[in-house]
Amino acid sequence: MKYAALKRHDIANGPGVRVSLFVSGCRHHCRGCFNPETWDFNYGKPFTGEVLDTLLRACNHDFIEGLSLLGGEPFEPENQPEVLHVVQKFKEIYPRKTVWCYTGYDFEKDILAGKLGPWETTKQLLDLIDILVDGEFHLEEKDLKLRFRGSSNQRVIDVKKSLASDEVVLWDDNDGLFEPDVKCVLPEIFFCVIIISRQGSRYSVSTAFLHKKLNKKDVSNMTEKLFERDSNLKTCEAMVLECEQAPQGFAVVLDRTVLFPEGGGQLSDTGTINGAAVKHVRETKGKIIHECAADFPVGSKVTVQVNWTDRLDHMQQHCGEHILSYAFFKLFGANNVGFHMNERFVTIDLDKEVTLEEAFQAEDLANRHIWEDRPVTVSYLPHTEVNKLPMRKKNDKLTGILRVVSVQDGDICTCCGTHPTSTGVVGLVKVTKIEKHKDGTRVEFLCGRWALEDARKKMRYIQEAGNMLSTKEEKVCEGIERLEGEIAELKEKLRAAVKQIQEAEVIKILEGAPVNSAGCKIAAAVKDGYEPKDAKTLFGKLTDVPNVIAVVIYQSGERVNYMFGLGAGADGDCKTMIAKANELFGGRGGGKKESAQGGASYADDWKEKAEKLIAALKAE
Repeated sequence: MKYAALKRHDIANGPGVRVSLFVSGCRHHCRGCFNPETWDFNYGKPFTGEVLDTLLRACNHDFIEGLSLLGGEPFEPENQPEVLHVVQKFKEIYPRKTVWCYTGYDFEKDILAGKLGPWETTKQLLDLIDILVDGEFHLEEKDLKLRFRGSSNQRVIDVKKSLASDEVVLWDDNDGLFEPDVKCVLPEIFFCVIIISRQGSRYSVSTAFLHKKLNKKDVSNMTEKLFERDSNLKTCEAMVLECEQAPQGFAVVLDRTVLFPEGGGQLSDTGTINGAAVKHVRETKGKIIHECAADFPVGSKVTVQVNWTDRLDHMQQHCGEHILSYAFFKLFGANNVGFHMNERFVTIDLDKEVTLEEAFQAEDLANRHIWEDRPVTVSYLPHTEVNKLPMRKKNDKLTGILRVVSVQDGDICTCCGTHPTSTGVVGLVKVTKIEKHKDGTRVEFLCGRWALEDARKKMRYIQEAGNMLSTKEEKVCEGIERLEGEIAELKEKLRAAVKQIQEAEVIKILEGAPVNSAGCKIAAAVKDGYEPKDAKTLFGKLTDVPNVIAVVIYQSGERVNYMFGLGAGADGDCKTMIAKANELFGGRGGGKKESAQGGASYADDWKEKAEKLIAALKAE
């Protein structure tokens, strides 16, 4: 026998937390089947003795209620002998725990009629099963309000009572939703509120911790988080509990929602309520507040719709972060100590330094886990049991019932975010940059659609660069290096030419420089579109000449700069000169008696002001 999956902490297929075995092979082929891949008898992995040992060990916890058998079809004749062996071993070790089995066959017409292989095998299997959910799934009879079954034709049968009475006895429990079950699981004043509800075949478990005694309003105004039990649920009907004016519209609280509130590093969902835009969602004291463009009467029924593009983007990034963090931990012992998600920008902070090559190794491992399309499961466990799991990071401060997200044979982590049901949905994780951050490394990455679009954008850049450099894409870096060399060579030639020009210019400036009353030459240069480096060089050459007052005024971009300096033996005061320049240009600057500089914003008449300043210096 082959099996499709083994879930160690399942809360959707029978009461309580259960271990569930999904066998391969099914001849029913129900329209709308949740697991069509399990129709193939060769799907999945062989069910070996080692797998059986893993299953039995997983059941060895007080919080595990029992074993659930699904598929595929456990009652296919090919599967019955191995399924019987599993149940026999389970009941030997855990006689007080229950066995639930899901079958598409009819209890009376097919199973009791002996149509499914050797009757002795079928009879032994029935004797060990406590509850049987029978009947094919009928999409047209699908009803989300049913417990532990998908369509109304299916029955939840108490097998032992039915066999004893020779008539079908249904399991004695209410179909439909649980009423909120409020229990104090911590002593006295500090309360842990656990709200458990069910719709369809899935539980929703919400927790809130309070320092006061609860009343009905506290419970009734908490929002049921449908996204926690089914991250693929795109819409729901809800009732408005509160609606108040807010700075960006209206703050709407519903009794249930499919929209995830920002938290745990994950961005908020966006969507609509009755078509009105919801731009942000946040959670406060158990209430999920929707920032909506419209208001609604309290008590009215509304339709909530998630923006699926945003939800999928966020799930891809968040699940990818779990997988990549696990890869760094597994390969290099590096712990993720910080996760940040912004639009098209996602980072993790590691507590140790890693090289780019090591980052690529982690990226390769993460993508292998993605492409293997491993199941991703969500479990709700007491903190005492969570601490026993092989998690890459643990938070001892978290108590009560915790939400655990697990990748099969990979990452296990407490998390409040939305995740896909398998890693293949992530598509791709791509490291885009690493840099030193504090005592560790910050890793920038993108997943799924964001990674794809980022790669496309960068491909365009490379293509454009290749075209500009007239080279192949793989030789762009060589082309840039060659271009940098050519530019450096041209700059050197330019510096040599500027040096020659400046030397000639200095001679010309000095030849025509007037002498002031103190016998000092006023060597002045006014330059348009001059580079600061060239201006500094020219200024240095002028101040190297004895008995010279050097003045360089030049425009560079949106600024006009001015410099004043004294050559050896020159009599003057540059502080007085800079004060006049500041007043004339409306600028700022300062310095010493021997040298000063400053600048001002560009003005169309800057040259006239420069000539006026030079004329004033000549007259002194």
